[in-house]
Amino acid sequence: MMLRSMIAARGVTRSVRLTRSLAVRFASAAATTANPLVECVRERTLPPFERLEISHIEPAVKDAAADYTRDLRELERSLASQLPDIKWDQVVNPLELQSDPLGRMWGVVGHLMSVRNSDELRKVHDELQQLVIQTFTETSQSKTLFDAYQAVRNGSEWEDLTLAQQ
Repeated sequence: MMLRSMIAARGVTRSVRLTRSLAVRFASAAATTANPLVECVRERTLPPFERLEISHIEPAVKDAAADYTRDLRELERSLASQLPDIKWDQVVNPLELQSDPLGRMWGVVGHLMSVRNSDELRKVHDELQQLVIQTFTETSQSKTLFDAYQAVRNGSEWEDLTLAQQ
């Protein structure tokens, strides 16, 4: 429910329906688990470090990476079918919403590495680091996303975008 209100507040167009499926999947996955890492990301709250255990990290990060990859593929298919008529909010808003859970989770793991470092935590971190890097690298290497950004740059709305959006 919270993700849906975020989507509405950001003005995401109806043509990007994949964020709805993201919201439903994320909410249902979070509802079936007692994983505090998943809960704090879903609820957009500070991590409950007193309840967070190392065993919570791997399933949460792996699920978030799988969801992000799946949603990225859906977004790429959607954008490819709309090229070259792509608007800024059809590219940037979904990407931001899709990457947020994994980015926040990995940020918590990084924080834990600084304040509660242990052999067990380092092992989990090292095992997941390649997955997280690969997942985010797929976004930065996506030809479809590059083409979509180029379409935004060459489109009629470019001059109306703020400097930060450009």
